[in-house]
Amino acid sequence: MSKRHGAIRADTLRLLANAGKERAVKCFIADYRFLAVRLGRGQWRQFFEVGAANKYTSAKHLNGICGAAPVQMASFQVQEQIDSWLGNRANEFVACVRAASLPDAIRRQLYTINRHGAWFCRKEIEGIPPQVRALARSIMRHCMGKHRRPKLSNLSPRLDSRVATIELPKKATLADRWVRLRLPGRPRIALPLRRYPLFEWRGGDVLPVVQLCTDGGLSVRLMQEQDMAKPFARSRAAYRPRTESLGIDFGLATLIATSQGTLFGSGLIAELTRIDRQLVAIA
Repeated sequence: MSKRHGAIRADTLRLLANAGKERAVKCFIADYRFLAVRLGRGQWRQFFEVGAANKYTSAKHLNGICGAAPVQMASFQVQEQIDSWLGNRANEFVACVRAASLPDAIRRQLYTINRHGAWFCRKEIEGIPPQVRALARSIMRHCMGKHRRPKLSNLSPRLDSRVATIELPKKATLADRWVRLRLPGRPRIALPLRRYPLFEWRGGDVLPVVQLCTDGGLSVRLMQEQDMAKPFARSRAAYRPRTESLGIDFGLATLIATSQGTLFGSGLIAELTRIDRQLVAIA
């Protein structure tokens, strides 16, 4: 897939499917989430044993749950969840190292381990002794122990064109879009969707991606990509300043005062005084 530069939105469209179709889709979602939990266990195990999880790890033994294509899609989603969670823990790792009383040399080595995500890597790292690597593992375990891991049992399936296709109706019907699901080992399902005015007004290219959600009830999300460069360029070209110059003054009685007499943040000093009294009382 080529690199994208536009803004991508996920819009929930009204679902017009009957009860039988909804039950079939919800059954698939339940199996997909069970699959995600199984994949997550394997990727976490690989993370602690090898030092890094891999979304391309073979999981053919799970193909019987939802099919080969959904296994690959779930692997990517699970890896995204894990990577996002570890990214936050890596930021906490930096904060812990920065707050610790450590020599600069050890601090730099810990930053190197964190930058490469090699907290649990068993391979030797040039220039970093085993003692520092053990310290890095301890710090990361401390950061990870303060938070729960991502809950994969609530994952919303994100399906590409291998399983889900988006089509326009061939004749006038209540549905504005049709999502056809070709789920391996299951009957094909056609889900009718109805758009809303804002979905069409904002425009953009509808991506070949469908997300199935169960927020209260079954819902379907479509992804739209819009290149924002041209709209921003038109907005800048159409801009006409109302004045050639504007004077701005900053203060405490009033936060901002302009040369045209507009005041912003009136009463700032009174609010700061109130907060200061509370802080002094607490201290």
